[in-house]
This record gives sequence, structure tokens and C-alpha cells, in this order.
Amino acid sequence: MQPESTLKLPQQTDPPRSTDLPEGKDRGPAPARPKTGKVRASPRARRMARELGIDLSEVIGSGPGGAILPSDLAGAGASASPQGVEEQEYQVVALKGTRRTIAQRTQQSYRTAPHISLSIAIDAAELWERSRRGQGGLAEQQARPPGLTSLLLKCVTAALLQHPRLNAHLVDEEIREFQAVHLGVAVALEEGLVVPVLRNAEQKEALELQSELGNLVKRAQERRLQLEEMQGSTFTVSNLGMYGINHFTSILNLPEVGILSVGAVRQTPVAVDGEVAVRPRMNVTLNADHRAVDGAVAAQFLQTLQELAEH
Repeated sequence: MQPESTLKLPQQTDPPRSTDLPEGKDRGPAPARPKTGKVRASPRARRMARELGIDLSEVIGSGPGGAILPSDLAGAGASASPQGVEEQEYQVVALKGTRRTIAQRTQQSYRTAPHISLSIAIDAAELWERSRRGQGGLAEQQARPPGLTSLLLKCVTAALLQHPRLNAHLVDEEIREFQAVHLGVAVALEEGLVVPVLRNAEQKEALELQSELGNLVKRAQERRLQLEEMQGSTFTVSNLGMYGINHFTSILNLPEVGILSVGAVRQTPVAVDGEVAVRPRMNVTLNADHRAVDGAVAAQFLQTLQELAEH
């Protein structure tokens, strides 16, 4: 299982003027600057000009009396480069196919749904032990016991049954809470993410989830997934723990109202009964659509998940 990376919003910059033209277009002759003997510019614009190596005498100001503002330097700064430094070569990768679809859907999700993000640390000792020894005699008959991932997915399913507001879609003006849990699991391919679906997860044990997920991932890597196998999920789980990532957030897979991001299991010093002990711990983060889910509901879901996973 693998998710999308944490988004970092770019720092706010002054918006370009409506008169700015795309780079390379003819702007026509620049209006003559009044012969005052001194270039008028705001203090911030002067600092930016020094940092970018821009000659203010060649910039037309849009402020009062033709004063140069920081926004007037945006276009000049984009094209300016230190003397003697040649333009770097680069390779163009077209935004098309799966990558284009992902770009469109994530952009729509981030713009449409007001995301809230809550995290909690889970003591993974019990999950770790159960994945090692298996569950009762069932694992003894299998080549492999249920892994930590499939055990966690079973815990997520149980938590969703107790908090159906997270096992839901927001469509138009209604919240659709589902009785069945169809878990989407993010899988990273070279061309981008796909989300195969574990249908009716509430009816399956951890070993069944593990077997079904393994089959879906294998066929996803072989590009053999059918469209219907990637549709209809009611909640999505995304995991970057195998890359050593401790904490991250994911963008909602609309119209779902919740997505869980799972980090790596780390041996961590913690206080246990008044003493310091080293325990395997993992961070999980829930992103939810605030239009459908309040912070308290999201927090209660994470508390339930923590209790199920630890006991």
C-alpha cells in the first residue's frame, strides 16, 4: 500500500498584474520613465531587486507616481539569472494518462473538500506479536501468518463499523453512510497511484484480506486490474511505512469523507507504568472532509482504532 505525498503549500507571493503577458510575448514599447534622476521604489522592492540582481532603472513601476512595487519585479525575477550562469537543461515529462487523472482528481479534492487532519500514535506490540505467531490455529495451516498490514486493515474495518460517519460518501447535499466496508488501498505504480478495493472487508478475516490484497497488488503491478476493481470504495488506507516515513497526510479520494495515512513502525522510548521502555509504535493520520465530519467524530474514530490495534 502506498499513498500520495504530503502536500506543502507554496509561500504566498504577490499576484501578477492583469497586464502581465506570458513569457516570450511581445509587450510592445515600454512607456518612458520620467527624467527625475532617481528611481522611485518601495523599500521591499529595493531589497528584492538587490537579491535578484535586477536593475530598477529598467523596470516600469505600477505604484503611485510610477513607483516600483514588489509585484513589478515578479516577471523580471523569473527571467533574471546571475551573470555567467547558463540555462540548465531539463527533461520534459508530459502530464498525461494516469498522472493527468491523478492531478485533476487531487486538485479537485483539495479545492472542494475542506480537509481536517488528526494524528494518533499506536503501540504496535500486539499487532507485531500477532503477525509473528498468527491468530490461533488458523495461521498454523497457512504458509504465512497474517501480516501487520492485514491485521491493521481488520482493525480499521472494525472501527469504521463503530463510526459509520467515516465509512461514507458526500454527494451533493447528502451524506451516505454505508453498512458494508469497501476498503480502498493505495498502491503506487511507476505512472502513479491506483486504489484497488477490498470489498465487504467486514465479512473477512485478516488472512483473507491479506490474500485478496496480495492478488490485487500483483495484478495492479501487471496492469491487469479491471476498472470495477478500483471503484466503489467507502474509505481508503494509504501506507508509506515501508519507505521509513513516520508521519504524512493524504488527499481525500472523493466522494469518500475519510482517508487514513499509515507511517512506519519505530522502536520508540515511551513511559510505561512510570518507567521508560522501548516499544514499537506507529503514527496514523486521519484526513476527513470537514463538511461531513467534525473533529470530535474523527478523534473518536482514531481512539477506537488505537484501542482495537493495541488490545
